[in-house]
Amino acid sequence: GTLIYIFIRETLKMGDKSEMAWGILLSAIGFGSVIGSFIIGVKVKNYPNPFKLFLNVLILDSIALGIFVFNTYFPLSIGLFVVLGCIGAAHMIILNTVLQKTIPDENRGKVFSVLEMINGPAGVLSILLGTAAATVIT
Repeated sequence: GTLIYIFIRETLKMGDKSEMAWGILLSAIGFGSVIGSFIIGVKVKNYPNPFKLFLNVLILDSIALGIFVFNTYFPLSIGLFVVLGCIGAAHMIILNTVLQKTIPDENRGKVFSVLEMINGPAGVLSILLGTAAATVIT
């Protein structure tokens, strides 16, 4: 989040409107998450190989982020953030569906606890690294 704000201000040249632009982009992610939840909720039930679907979503994620990095046009950024919201929802839904289908009921709580113990510190660490990188960049 820290670096994206700088990206909005510097690369997209939003200047004093950077806060508003960041809010619009966050709203676009939320909108994309809702749309993605509906789409992937139907797809994951009927898809024969959820791992292949997950790989396709990761590839789409890489493409969308690559386009965003080289983008200098704000309306395109909004569309890309909608796509990234869809992708974020897809990641969570597919991963949770696969885990729930493959892990026995008696072990599921332990597995999800370990995942959360890994995810929590990773999120805090990414904020720390992003802030440090932002300090170096600006």
